[in-house]
Amino acid sequence: MNLLQRWRAVTNWGALVATLVAGLGWGLTLPLILRLISPSSSWHHEFTSDSAIPVLVTRARTLDVFHLFYFGQDRFGMWPFLLARALGGTNWTAEGLQRVMFVMLWPSALVLGALVPSGPMRRGLWLFIPLLLVLSPGQERYLLDLSQPYGWQVVALVWSWLALRGQAKAAEPPRVVAYGALAFLAATLAMWISSSSLPSLLVLAGLEVAKARLEGTGRARAWRLAPLVPLLGAFLVERELLVLYHRFSRQAFGHAYRTDLMLDRGYLLENARQVLGQLMTGPAPALLVLAALVAAVLWGLVAARRQGRPPSPTTWFAAGCALVALSQIPALVLIQHVRLNAYNPRYFCLILLFAQMGLGAVVLSELAARVSPRIRHAAGIVLVGGLLVAGPVFPPTPPEHLRHTHARAAALALSEAAPGTLLLGNYWCVYLIAALQPPDERAARPLPQDGDYQRTPFYIPAMKTAADAVWVQTEAEEPVPPTRQVQHGVELERDAAPMLRRSGFAFWHYRVLGPAPRMTESVP
Repeated sequence: MNLLQRWRAVTNWGALVATLVAGLGWGLTLPLILRLISPSSSWHHEFTSDSAIPVLVTRARTLDVFHLFYFGQDRFGMWPFLLARALGGTNWTAEGLQRVMFVMLWPSALVLGALVPSGPMRRGLWLFIPLLLVLSPGQERYLLDLSQPYGWQVVALVWSWLALRGQAKAAEPPRVVAYGALAFLAATLAMWISSSSLPSLLVLAGLEVAKARLEGTGRARAWRLAPLVPLLGAFLVERELLVLYHRFSRQAFGHAYRTDLMLDRGYLLENARQVLGQLMTGPAPALLVLAALVAAVLWGLVAARRQGRPPSPTTWFAAGCALVALSQIPALVLIQHVRLNAYNPRYFCLILLFAQMGLGAVVLSELAARVSPRIRHAAGIVLVGGLLVAGPVFPPTPPEHLRHTHARAAALALSEAAPGTLLLGNYWCVYLIAALQPPDERAARPLPQDGDYQRTPFYIPAMKTAADAVWVQTEAEEPVPPTRQVQHGVELERDAAPMLRRSGFAFWHYRVLGPAPRMTESVP
């Protein structure tokens, strides 16, 4: 028997074709999403000044410690954008960064598939997770938004999970070290992007240690807690980055930009009530999905114990998803920062996502066990066929948000009228306009007005030496700016008429008169 005959003898052609179909389906979802969901698309959350900050990080003319985190806060690490800058230079647009997010996020389906045995379950995850990322109600608002860390956090968490499993199961020292290094890198990125990753990483490490022990795999007892070592190293790195960021910000700008993660004494019961209320909102309440997932995990554990066998791979996967979701809840109740931000729905994003992934895996496992291979294969072919048809059916360029179209036109006009100017105005205008300008020397230097939150304090000294500046505002919502006003300790005087009007935005030229006398007020 020659090599070709041997290969034919051992090959399961049905499984091979099913794997190719599932891989094709996964691959088709990525270009479709890259085309349909962009910062300008009306099918995506509207691009705002908050979304603009990562764009400005990648375009920064110089880098310092302040660029390690989202400008003006320490809760969102900027490693994805620093990586994009290192690989692609500084000429990034919002659309380009959104594509980078999708390209990094989409392989998460393959990584999670590697946590279950090859077969219909793995192939189902390849197709289910990309569709979940896009179609889950409310997820596109936070998970796929450039102003939020959650899409990048999911990437780092799933790679950490895979590495922790490999390290827990490894018996030979070289494999322990290799998986430990991967776990350290992935966990460092997870905690850098968001400190909320720590409890999720800890429960995943504990789960994988327990799994290796029950299944009789892994190292001797003395080395079973080895997965905690890379997590400790990652925690220390993240703490050091925060120390450097706070120290630099305090010395350079007089403000540490530190988030006070204080225990919310006196409000714990109220916080619990509000958190439960948020978990019950939406078309797919996270609390109900999570409760169903926990019930399915407990059922699987009880069934395995009665039958005297280890839990199934599906049960382990579902348990990991449930633990990640549950690990996010205590901080929402205990930390004062959550209440001060009105229990914003973005804090519940990961809870819903991992609960849906876990419950979806349980459903896929049941379908794989109860539905014949022919029907499963037919369903996969129909789904992939639908994706193939969707390409020509959907428009090549989706409709844009009207405000985005207007803001981009105004930004381009400003680039020609006043290249490289200091751009003053309210928070929601200056960063938006600056990020939508061409990524070159014509881009404005955005600086919000006094009283608004300052994310670019490094431009304040430029006010002292500038000869002029431009003030931007929306014509429909704001009155004419004062003839004279004081901004950042400098007195300004505007021209009689706007220098530019475009798409609902007005731009006023101001001359810098010099340092403002004390107790000077703006003159209408």
